[in-house]
Amino acid sequence: MASNELLPFAESLEAKMKHGSPEDAEFNEVRNLRSDIRGLEQMQQEKMIETAEHERLTRYVEHQEKRIALMAPHTNLSVNLAEVR
Repeated sequence: MASNELLPFAESLEAKMKHGSPEDAEFNEVRNLRSDIRGLEQMQQEKMIETAEHERLTRYVEHQEKRIALMAPHTNLSVNLAEVR
């Protein structure tokens, strides 16, 4: 959200500083602002990837728990020793 609000501001500053030079403080501020916006966007993408990975792992765990529940009765075998002898 912050990057969406900062982007138009950065673009207007860039238009004003189109022919600025690196020695100009305002030119550097615009460049730093653009860098900060890219950093915010990257953090947002990483958060989205983490959320998707978390959801995928949650579904995997739920699937495995269902499989365990279906197999559990078949692993709890009892033997009547009197019948075996």
